[in-house]
Amino acid sequence: MVQGVDESRAWIMKTSDLDVNDAYVTPASVTSVKVYSYDEHTGVYTDTTATNMPAGVATISGRFITLPILTALAEGVFYRIECKYVSSGNTLEKYMWVRGER
Repeated sequence: MVQGVDESRAWIMKTSDLDVNDAYVTPASVTSVKVYSYDEHTGVYTDTTATNMPAGVATISGRFITLPILTALAEGVFYRIECKYVSSGNTLEKYMWVRGER
């Protein structure tokens, strides 16, 4: 996925592709959301949550988690957004990649 460097956007993660909305695939709570920039030349991840997702909380609606606003991306940089949540007593994590573009 891509996001313009001048954009601020609340991305939505789908926790399951199953056709059922049962307790296992429906999150009860979000325990953390982190943003990491990734340097593809060195393989190093840097926690940039304070810069790229400085405020807000994730919200849940069925199998969907709306993340806090993602902002201040740098052109050409890849960002890994990790969302940890609890579903049926299990702690699970979804992630997505977003690239900053002009």
